[in-house]
Amino acid sequence: MYRFRIIIFVFSIVLVSCQNEKSTKSVKKDTKYDKLIKRALINGYFERVTDKISVLVYQNDLYLFSEEEKGFSNNKFMFHLIKEDLSFINMDFSKSEAKIKDSVLSLFNEFEILRRSFNPKDGKSIRIGQFIKENGGNKNLWVRKVDMKEIENRKGNYNNELDKIIGLNVLHDDFENTLRTKPFFKSKEGFYVLLSDNFLYLIASGESSIKDKIMMHFIREDNTFSNHSFYFEENRYQDRLSNPYHTLKIAKVRIPIEDNPFIKIRLGQFDNSGNKWVEVISIKEIWENELLRYANDFEKPEANQNNK
Repeated sequence: MYRFRIIIFVFSIVLVSCQNEKSTKSVKKDTKYDKLIKRALINGYFERVTDKISVLVYQNDLYLFSEEEKGFSNNKFMFHLIKEDLSFINMDFSKSEAKIKDSVLSLFNEFEILRRSFNPKDGKSIRIGQFIKENGGNKNLWVRKVDMKEIENRKGNYNNELDKIIGLNVLHDDFENTLRTKPFFKSKEGFYVLLSDNFLYLIASGESSIKDKIMMHFIREDNTFSNHSFYFEENRYQDRLSNPYHTLKIAKVRIPIEDNPFIKIRLGQFDNSGNKWVEVISIKEIWENELLRYANDFEKPEANQNNK
């Protein structure tokens, strides 16, 4: 009987040890490259060019993702920076020159990822693709041309296309981190404003009407402004988030990048008869006021109920 108890005890220790080891292995810690790629997905230009290949551009980096089991083929990659006169800088490359080693990836190690750096000011657009030599010439396997303005204005957005593979909703995690750490305050007519370095989130409560057009003016020091007004549903963002935020009404607007910085934001709503309401926000004052922070406003049952 004593010997039987010892066997059970030893077996229990081994079982717990195996479970702990399994649990430890399942937790992936982001590497430096994982963090760079996540930031690029959140802030950059993203587009699927085939069923298994995606292009991501952020600042001066181009990333290519392959979901194929064997990764990219060994055929050469086309990378052209096209100038105003349609001449181009040829930056073609091979897979071996651009591949990010699997050993430096954790979250994204299910993909084969290529990375190339470039200067966006060297061209008005980029042409990226892959080609083979055939009958004395080149045959494109796939190709995509993107204007720098499209990249700058994020005409192509990441919409969780890779999340099933990496097992993480990158956009949800970023929104939640922004909500916990960045300026947040209640504006007029039941709207809340969440401000990050690159985006403004407008969140409607149950008392808000999202039917009328949203006024969004980024005002410069000389009182001129960049007009980014929109209809709420056109910038609908909550569908990309998980519980509890997917039940809210959230619009996301990119803060424009210009040499002449913005000092204020004019927010409001209007229709054909005129302005319904207007509020002018000082960007500097908002960032400096540490009291303007999220206080679990959307985790209250009545708040979620109002936004269903």
